[in-house]
Amino acid sequence: RTRIELDAYTYAAAFRCFAKSGHSSQAADLLSDIQVMSVEVNTILCNVAVSACQPGGDWQSALGALSDLRRNRVELDVTSHNSA
Repeated sequence: RTRIELDAYTYAAAFRCFAKSGHSSQAADLLSDIQVMSVEVNTILCNVAVSACQPGGDWQSALGALSDLRRNRVELDVTSHNSA
């Protein structure tokens, strides 16, 4: 049995799936969950996560995610802010 390593790339793939399927609330929940795990949340993962909130028009979750990330000292860029 092969175990999949849960890292930033794995979570980015999950966020892309949520975005394509329109499950923005699950994307916001997952972002909250990974911040308490030992996964390094970087700018790219942040951008993918915040973008995953867009299809459902869940701008409140996107802004909340940005706030949480900023509080956890994740470096945000122009794309991060434009995604929200």
